[in-house]
Amino acid sequence: MWGQIYIFRVDLSLGGEDNWPMRKVSVLLILLVVGPTWVRAQSVEEKRRIEEERRQDLLPGEVLSPEHQEMGVPESVFDKQIFFADLLSQEAILRSEAYQAFVILMGVENQYKETTAQFHFLLENGFLPQYLRVESDHYQPLSKGQAAYIFCKILEIKGGVVLRIWGVSQRYALKELVYEGIMSKGLVNDLMSGGDFIFTLKRAADYMAQRL
Repeated sequence: MWGQIYIFRVDLSLGGEDNWPMRKVSVLLILLVVGPTWVRAQSVEEKRRIEEERRQDLLPGEVLSPEHQEMGVPESVFDKQIFFADLLSQEAILRSEAYQAFVILMGVENQYKETTAQFHFLLENGFLPQYLRVESDHYQPLSKGQAAYIFCKILEIKGGVVLRIWGVSQRYALKELVYEGIMSKGLVNDLMSGGDFIFTLKRAADYMAQRL
């Protein structure tokens, strides 16, 4: 497995500038395959180190930001590995965390680094359903139906006759993604677990790579 990943990364570096969409997707595939097993063990220690560095940089009287402040998208490969490994362990992921993953999937994480910017990018490009267009709801759990809708829009799933006539809905988006093998079965109101989301993200990246 490690040998295959190493070769994949070498081949990736030979793709050239003209092949950047494939390189973006391939990088995501590597991140989702490489080591949540070893990354998770290091992520807690890394977080503690970062928090301690931030505490040392505080001015007298300052305190660390609350947990749910604007979250920047992880920038380095290692940061992304930690991000995905942390998602993998969660019983339910937040919409803000999903927004970060979606911009990484589309390869635009460098342009949209904060939650608000990610939200507006997804909103303005028609990826968000009507019921997710409220900024104050960023830190609510993401449902399976909501995730299915966004994945369906990003992947431009055409679907069957019903989807083409009536447009994308949570129910039919979930049905089409299950049919395509991108998402596991479930109910639209089920909370999206980290493991389920990572599985779907990996299959979505596979789907995008096949279309390039």
